[in-house]
Order: sequence, then C-alpha cells, then structure tokens
Amino acid sequence: MHNLLQQFPWEISVFSVLLLTFISFWLSESKILPLVLFLISVVFGIVGGVLVYLSLISIVAFAILTYLFYQKNLPRLVKFTVFIAIFALTILTFLHLVPGYNNWQAYSDIKLSDKSPSFPLWFNFDKSLIAFFLLTFAYSPLRDSSKYKEIITKTLPFFGYLFITLFVFGAFLGYVVFDPKLPETEISLLWIIRMLFFTVLAEELFFRFFLQNNIIEVLKKFKNGQIIGLIISSLLFGLFHFSGGLNFVILASISGFLYGLVYIRTKYLESAILLHFVINLLHFFLFSYPYYINLT
Repeated sequence: MHNLLQQFPWEISVFSVLLLTFISFWLSESKILPLVLFLISVVFGIVGGVLVYLSLISIVAFAILTYLFYQKNLPRLVKFTVFIAIFALTILTFLHLVPGYNNWQAYSDIKLSDKSPSFPLWFNFDKSLIAFFLLTFAYSPLRDSSKYKEIITKTLPFFGYLFITLFVFGAFLGYVVFDPKLPETEISLLWIIRMLFFTVLAEELFFRFFLQNNIIEVLKKFKNGQIIGLIISSLLFGLFHFSGGLNFVILASISGFLYGLVYIRTKYLESAILLHFVINLLHFFLFSYPYYINLT
C-alpha cells in the first residue's frame, strides 16, 4: 500500500473521498455530508487528473436527469424521454465511453492462480455517478441496524439457490472451477472495496432500483407483469456483461434474476447488494477468477 500511495497519491485521495461519500449515505439522513464529500472528490479529481473539465458536463447531466425523473411530476412522454436518457448515459459510463474520465488502474496485471488469467484492477469514477445521484435524489438507504438481521435471514435461501446454480452450471460450461486461494492482503482489500462500493453498489442501484422498478411499474397492468419485468431487467443485466462472452452473459442473467427476486421479496435493495457482493466474494476466493483457463 505504501508504494501505491507514492505512485498514486491523487488517485487514492479521490477514491478514498468517494468511498466516504457512499458510506455517509448510510450514516447520515442529511444529504449535505455526501454532497460535500462528492464535491471534494470532484475537485481532487480535477486537480489530480482523474477528471478533466469535460467530465463536468456528464456529471451535471446526471444530476439534472435524475432530479427531474424522481423529484418532478413530468408528463408521461417527457418522463419516458428522461428515462431513456438516464439509461443511455449510464450504459455509456459503465462502458467508459463518456469522455473526461481517467479512471485509476491500481494494478495492471493480477494473476491469482495458474487456473486463472491475469486481470487489471480498476477504480472507475464514471461508473459511480449513477449510484451517487440515485442515492441523492431517489433511494433512501436502510439505516436501522436491527433490520439487517431480517435481511440476512431472508437472503440466505436465495444465496443457497444461486451459489449451487451458478457454480455447478459454471463448472458445466467450463467457465469456473474450484480453486481456493488467499491473495495478497493489499490486493484482496482493494478488490473488496472496489467490488462493493464501485461495482456492486452502482449495478444494483441502476439495474434493480432504477431499471427493474420502472419496467415493472410500466408492466404492472398486465398479467404476470412483475415477473416479465424481472426477466427483462435480468436479461439486460446479463447482456451488459457481453465482454465476458456468451457463458458469462448466461451466468450474469441467472444472477440478475436472483438479485432482482430477492429485492422484490424483501423490498430492501440492501438484500440484492448483499447477495451480489457475497457471490462475487466467493468467486474471488474459492473459484478461478475471473474465469477458468485450461492449460492442459
């Protein structure tokens, strides 16, 4: 970690403040603290070169669009247009196609085992934007600690179903194999922080809270509208992972269905975040990651 601090002082400052921004949503009912922390991360990002001034255009666009969608009573056609704009801008930032962001590559070449390929470890500012603005204008995090016991209890059965389905099916497809390992502490810690706060949080807020909720809302007048909306959002989640190949799209679609289902059943997005994170955590530590390479 000392070497990283020497090499990337501004990058670590930017993403440390952004990390505190997300944590503060769960600690404070006021949105002032997260907003102040986010603005500090933006300033640090511009000074340190993680952001350029062009990035402010997309940041402001996210702010305006999510504010209009959730805080204003818009005519149906206008609201649909705003929905499409949020969807398009989010997908573009998830794919890192919006200019103005110099995301931080903390490691360029991590190889966890002989059964796994090398992969880089990125911290992405652009992917975090949808999470920040949905938390600011729409989603109210669960701060009642007593409720988390209920969430864990209700999520456990879904974890069992998904764990067996994913890793049995993944092994059948040749995508993963059992490969327990304990990577270096620094790599593991950075991966956990990146995965929970800069990947899972953004994906669950977008695909489950924003996309799934709104698709189900549109389809609720139809018979089985809820399950159809769940399937559509799950397939979109799977297709988003197209870079991993067809097998990964299939596994991600299955995962998305269970993440969405646990959210519907518990009514807490935290349950989907927990399930998504724990599945990825077990993948990292117990199976070939990010996938299996057969060298024989």
